[in-house]
Formats: sequence, structure tokens, C-alpha cells
Amino acid sequence: MPDFKKILVAPLDWGWGHTSRCVPIIRAILNAGHQIIFAGNDNQIQFIKNIFPQIQNVKIDGYDIHYGRSKIQTHWQLFRQLPHIKNCVTKEHNWLKHFLTHHSIHGIISDNRYGLFHEKINSLILTHQLHPQTGFGKIADHIARHQCRKWLKNFNEIWVVDNEKDDLSLSGKLSRPAWSDMPIRYIGWLSAMEKNNFRPQNLTAQSPLVILLSGVEPQRSILSELLWQKALTSQHPIIFIEGKKNVTRSAPPHLQHFDMLAGAALEKILLKAKTVVCRSGYSTLMDLRLMQVPAILIPTPGQGEQEYLGQLLNHKYGFKTVCQEQISTLDLDGIGHETIDPAPESHQYFKGYLKNWLQLL
Repeated sequence: MPDFKKILVAPLDWGWGHTSRCVPIIRAILNAGHQIIFAGNDNQIQFIKNIFPQIQNVKIDGYDIHYGRSKIQTHWQLFRQLPHIKNCVTKEHNWLKHFLTHHSIHGIISDNRYGLFHEKINSLILTHQLHPQTGFGKIADHIARHQCRKWLKNFNEIWVVDNEKDDLSLSGKLSRPAWSDMPIRYIGWLSAMEKNNFRPQNLTAQSPLVILLSGVEPQRSILSELLWQKALTSQHPIIFIEGKKNVTRSAPPHLQHFDMLAGAALEKILLKAKTVVCRSGYSTLMDLRLMQVPAILIPTPGQGEQEYLGQLLNHKYGFKTVCQEQISTLDLDGIGHETIDPAPESHQYFKGYLKNWLQLL
């Protein structure tokens, strides 16, 4: 067996977060002299190619989840797509079997793709969802937890992307309890941002407000229009990031507009923001917490996990939560800036686990 290992990395396409948090994993594997094959849909592949142009990419179908235009409609849409989600898990497992007839790999890293495991290849899964919050009530949460457990048992290792200590956790009961009969490791937080870049202390009330959009349609576009109208009437410097390719807008002088930003370009903007307005997606929360950037969180209506995280982290770490229905009362010009306490060094935990895992392959 050669000294280098060839690793398949495949994140879920449900928003950008699963893809972005794989960036430090990919970087660490490449820095150790190993090879990566990245599997994703066209948008995910383009995202990764912009950061790692040297790695090999293969196409795998996404889940293509859709939300409704209201909380009730989103609940209904998610409920009716449950058979589709289970079918996607089966399809990606069959995709892996076909892929392995043409490629030889030593290990698999899946981010919340439950079908990407193999009986003869060491397979690990990244997740923060041991106890999903569906938004449908306790019975639905119990069913979802049982299904997740059933899927997770197929993997050699389960890496939970959070701190094991309750007082340092960002995901709360999403990542708890840890089952004693399963190979679970808490690896700390993952972020595509570089931890050695800290938010400067000389920010003022005139530092730009950053509106950072992401997530599943049509809710991304609904929030975009609501916040764009607010931004047009603001007197404050604003940087508006759509989170969708090929979207152009005519902006007044106080308003900078970008369709997509990632990597160093996004990090530079976030670090100089007095505050960020964004969804309460878990990967976004990890990025902001590590960079000590405060945020106004707007959970996606009907998305149980984001609503739970918004409630959990309201008035913690510089986060404040606003319901989407309350955006009309949000005063962009009145949003202040504050200094956030440094995050713990939990972003380093995964490197030791990754080194040991690679040596086992």
C-alpha cells in the first residue's frame, strides 16, 4: 500500500454548511500528503474547486430539498419529502457501490450522507444530529432519532462536530445524548475560516453591517427580498451577500452587493463587520463563534433545527434571535457592535483524531 491514502469526502447538499465545514478536514488531509476525491453536486464542486483547484471531483446527486413559503407549508413540505430523503440514502449507497467499481479508495468521510458507508472500507460520518429537532413534536423527534441511530450504526466512526462539555456546546441537545454502544467522538467545531484571524478591536458604529444569506429555496429568496428592502432605506454601510450565484442588483452607494463569497474573501468581510444578519444554520454559527463576530439570527420558519438553535443561543456569544415575521420591526441602523469573548480552542480537536484515523487505513 502506498504511503499516501486516497479519501472520498462527500457532504450533504442541504444548504452550504455541510460543504464549508469539510474545508478544514480536506485541508488537513492534503497537508498530510494524502489525496482527496470530492463528491458533490455542481454547486458544491464549484465551491470546493475555488478553494482546492488541485483535487479530483466526482458528481453525486443532491437531495434537492424544498421548503414552503410559510412555516406551515415548510412543515408540510418536509413531511411529504421524508420518503424522498430515505430514497436518497438508498440511492447514494448504490452510487458508492458503482463508484468503487471504477475507483480504489482507502477511506470515506461523509458529512450527514447516511448512505455513504461500506462494509470493507473504513467509513466515518460527520454530524451534529444525534437527537434531531424536527419541529413536529416529541413523537416525531423520537422517530427521527431512532432512524438516525439506525443509519449511524453503519459507520466505523461517528464524529460529532461540537464540544463534549455541555457548557461549551453550540448545538445543545442536538448532539446529545451520546450512545455508549456506538463509536462516537466529539471533535470540536469545524470552520472554513482561519482561527488565527481575529476580529479587530477598532470597529465602530460606522463599521459595515453584513447581511449573509444562505439556505433552501424559496425561503432564501423570501428573506433576501425582505432584507434588501430594509437595506435600501438604511443610512448605514451594508454589505449584502446573496448566497446564490448569478444574482445581480442595482445598489445605492451605501450598499455593496455580492452574489456568492467564500473562503478568504468572505472571511475578510465578516471580520470587519460590526454585526452579521444571517440564518441560524449550525455551520454559520460555528464560523461566527470562532471569529468572535456577533449576529442577528433569523431562523428559517418551519425548519426545526434552526428554530431550536435560534432559541438556544439567543443572547449568548453576541447572538440575538429575531423571527422572520418580525423583520418589519428590525432597525438596521440601530444595530450596535460589541466585543465577544474568545472561543475555546475546540477547533483543534479534530486534527489528532484525523491523524489517528488515517493511520488505521
